[in-house]
Amino acid sequence: EGLANDTVECIVQDRAGALWFGTRRGASKFDGKNFVNFPLQFPTSSGLSNNDVTSIIENKAGHIWFGTREGVSRYDGKNFMRITEDEGLSFNIVVRMIEDRSGHLWIGTSGGGLNRINTNIFQHYTKAEGLADNFILNAYRDRKDNLWFNSATAINRYNDSINDKTGQKKTFIQYPIPAT
Repeated sequence: EGLANDTVECIVQDRAGALWFGTRRGASKFDGKNFVNFPLQFPTSSGLSNNDVTSIIENKAGHIWFGTREGVSRYDGKNFMRITEDEGLSFNIVVRMIEDRSGHLWIGTSGGGLNRINTNIFQHYTKAEGLADNFILNAYRDRKDNLWFNSATAINRYNDSINDKTGQKKTFIQYPIPAT
């Protein structure tokens, strides 16, 4: 048995060395010898929230997080926990996830902006909070721990210590992408 599907959306290596593949028909774990597939399970509370896995990350606690087209699933090695709009996610279509230096998980969505999760507390960032738009395409954490999020119209840098000329806190600095 091999990958859950031949269309691979994302790949990550966990701290044990296993490779995780996000596909359009679930996730696959490869330990160097064997594949184990994690498709959507029924009842739906016991597996991935959706088979279209768009993003995978391992957090500092060693949990594997899967971003899907129907929310996020956290895998602790035995069980899945799901997070959707019902639990506080701003939008179910997840595109990218990253973890900041404090261990907060940032979830970029396709229409709902960003979500920052600290334990079970959600903080939402949208155009109203300074994002260029609510459609996140990618996310990156640089060597200085700056968080970068790009959309179709701009690259957004998060920094909670930046103030604008009026002394107001400016959560995101935008670097517009020129129209082609």
